[in-house]
Amino acid sequence: MSQTIRFFLNGQKQEASVRPDMTVLDWLRSTPRLTGTKEGCAEGDCGACSVLIGDPWFAPRQTQGEETHHEGEVHYHAANSCILAMGQIDGRALVTVEGLKGEQLHPVQEAMAENGSSQCGFCTPGIVISLAGLAAGKAGANDDDIHDALAGNLCRCTGYRPIVEAGRKVISRRRREDRRAAGGRLRKDRTARNDLGFRRDIPPAGFAQCSPAAAQGEAGGDPARRRHGSRRCAGGLSFRLGRGGLACPCE
Repeated sequence: MSQTIRFFLNGQKQEASVRPDMTVLDWLRSTPRLTGTKEGCAEGDCGACSVLIGDPWFAPRQTQGEETHHEGEVHYHAANSCILAMGQIDGRALVTVEGLKGEQLHPVQEAMAENGSSQCGFCTPGIVISLAGLAAGKAGANDDDIHDALAGNLCRCTGYRPIVEAGRKVISRRRREDRRAAGGRLRKDRTARNDLGFRRDIPPAGFAQCSPAAAQGEAGGDPARRRHGSRRCAGGLSFRLGRGGLACPCE
């Protein structure tokens, strides 16, 4: 029995009819044939299948650790697509290694190439994704954060040192961009999330155009239901009420 889900893939709206047991990895490699996402262990241990999952923040200002999130901003994190069911990405944004590159290489890809951080290359896409998720997320990341981000990525060739050095380069660049933003040269809500390769069309602006206030009203104002319930937006698409906020792909 199949179910229809809707989500964004590398900035493009998708509608797919999938089996409940189909993984994101199997779908990526078989349907759109985005084979940069590799299958290694198929158990969520090696990180070769890593992808970025995006959820929008809707409250005007939400704080997570040192981060302040603005309404409509998308929060990305790396996930293992080999153990991620297709149903879990309904109403969310999915970014593969192919989606990181715009007109130019993503800064993580540039840093990996400059540092000679790849040898056989099989694990490289997953490592790029993990570092890209770190660069797009926590401001002021340090070496411990880099090691944590790479903890789920196995590499049997490099010894990790050139990979960690590439991560340091990217974080250093993010700090410079954040300082520029604080100095008024960039809008404050456009820091390294955009300048480090995350374009405004991942996901498109329509991702956040349902009414979160109305949706929370449907939940009766109850915080528990807002966290764990699910509703449909005015466009008829399903969205979740989870930790990352409402995830609605309507236009």
